Amino acid sequence: MAEAVKRLGAGTTATTTSYGIGGTTGAQTVYTATSVSVVFSTIAICNKGSTSATYRLSTSSTTAHALNEMIIDGGTVPAYDTVFITAGISMASGYNLLFSASSTNVNCTAYGVEVS
Repeated sequence: MAEAVKRLGAGTTATTTSYGIGGTTGAQTVYTATSVSVVFSTIAICNKGSTSATYRLSTSSTTAHALNEMIIDGGTVPAYDTVFITAGISMASGYNLLFSASSTNVNCTAYGVEVS
């Protein structure tokens, strides 16, 4: 098996998301595993705005958040700050890492290892 350690992907919320409990709309694809398995070592959620924001992070075989596949639903990132998630999240080929936020000032960057 070959391993490639790298920045796997990045995404910015193009439009803000309605944040009802367990909402599933507005997901942006940060990374898609194609013909590889992946382990995310660190995910950074960065808020470049002057007010705090909430965010969602999930894995899914589609391009929409699925309630049963949420990693974080309603996490908060303070103004002008970054939240680092170190969790060793694994994902099989054919799945997507999805992100959405309540502000277009928030972005997500994922780092990890592809295994082929």
